[in-house]
Amino acid sequence: SLSLPTSSLMSGILPTGGRSRASSSGSSGGAGGTTTGGAVDKMSLFSADYPMLPGQIRTKRIISYLNKLTDHAEHFMGYNQHNSQELATYLLNAPHEDTNCVSKKPYVEKPEQREDKSDDEAAKRAWELHLKREDSRVMENFMGQEKSRVECPIQGYGRGSTTFDPFMYLSVPLPGATERTIEVDFLPMAKNQNMKRIKVTLLKNANCSELEKKITATINELLFQ
Repeated sequence: SLSLPTSSLMSGILPTGGRSRASSSGSSGGAGGTTTGGAVDKMSLFSADYPMLPGQIRTKRIISYLNKLTDHAEHFMGYNQHNSQELATYLLNAPHEDTNCVSKKPYVEKPEQREDKSDDEAAKRAWELHLKREDSRVMENFMGQEKSRVECPIQGYGRGSTTFDPFMYLSVPLPGATERTIEVDFLPMAKNQNMKRIKVTLLKNANCSELEKKITATINELLFQ
């Protein structure tokens, strides 16, 4: 499920008697329509604080939202399966660009942490430079910083570079199963014993020799238990 704090977003994007942070010419390709047209308001369909409605009404509102979304992002058109991370990325990037208070973005070089600067000082400097290009309510709610350290692999050189990079989302790999189970039919040499089907579990990258050892150990347990 996708949960977004849309109340805090809309309080700074949609006009409520004060100054709205919505841009009339956002750079996301929607000419500001993604936000000012009401798509951000409809993001509340996915919010945890959105009131639960009867299924039929909720379905109609979701379809209405999808129709609005595909006006600006045609690759989400239709009812085929789509990547949830791709949708979440678009729902963050498009309102961010449409509500970015910085209309002319200056060129800014990525600063490296100096040896005489602490992590807090270097992070603060990198964030100040980032704000010269990006400033929106979406950024305030979703953006953070990650520390990145790169060192030269040549022993004795000692060259390293530490930077603090902004991020809006992180891709986290899901751990997969490292083992597999194989069924083996064991036919004893003794005529008075029937064939037995045994199961052995071993690592997915195991070779035939490891499989043979595992089968032998399992059979010995069956014969001498």
